[in-house]
Amino acid sequence: MAGKTAGYLYRLDTGYRFEYVPGYAYAGVSLSLPVRDDPYEWDELPPAFAALAPEGWIQKRIAMQEKIDENDAFEMLCRFGQDLIGAVEIEGVE
Repeated sequence: MAGKTAGYLYRLDTGYRFEYVPGYAYAGVSLSLPVRDDPYEWDELPPAFAALAPEGWIQKRIAMQEKIDENDAFEMLCRFGQDLIGAVEIEGVE
């Protein structure tokens, strides 16, 4: 956020994890994800991130063009998360 790396979002075999970068001292990426030292973990991609993914006909069009599952919000964010509404940017990292 604001040109600073806030944290890292991972897809694991068991779900998803988000953890803030140690020493990150700015606003959280969402009101539901206040800054803390311990990682957040979920079985499904949490709404704070899933809501940033494309929806509707745009989602279907992107999925068809990019040959990805239209229901894979995580993959959509990794590929197109640099141009989101608001201050959050998501960048895919190998």
